[in-house]
Amino acid sequence: PSTPAGNAVGDLENALAAQPGDRIVLGRMAAAYERSGAIDKAVAAYPSMAKAHPTNVAPLVSIARLYASQKDVAKAMEAARSARKVAPDDVDVAKVLGALAYEMHDYSWAANLLQDAARRQPDDPELLYDAAKALYSVGKVSEAEVLVRDALNPPGPAKLPSLALNVTPSAPDPL
Repeated sequence: PSTPAGNAVGDLENALAAQPGDRIVLGRMAAAYERSGAIDKAVAAYPSMAKAHPTNVAPLVSIARLYASQKDVAKAMEAARSARKVAPDDVDVAKVLGALAYEMHDYSWAANLLQDAARRQPDDPELLYDAAKALYSVGKVSEAEVLVRDALNPPGPAKLPSLALNVTPSAPDPL
């Protein structure tokens, strides 16, 4: 049976056959492969996008993320380092590279990358938590505590749901 994701992939494959190298179609196709669960095809499609547009780090970050999800840390690290060369100040690149460094037990490098990214993107609770974990791992407990507090209480409307229960007192049981 055909699925919406399957139809999208087919449509994108047809569009790519008509316009080879179209970066928008390549990106959408890689994302569609990823959504449909065809990870191997997504991993194969993102490099085509990266080659077509070598200054765009998004496909390199996606490749790193996909390899990491498949536990291929070496290939994930290679893609993340390539992305870092292209965009050394990109927060998404620092997040992926920091997470990979942490996974490889290079806690000092992970802490540096993630703390820098957290300074530039202080409204991302997941990033703040990851940075806190890395900082804690290198003994920077007080800095980690601050980031955990910030992660649990982000500024503005993007606050996490309150963990406190909202219980209104009920009438006493008549028994």
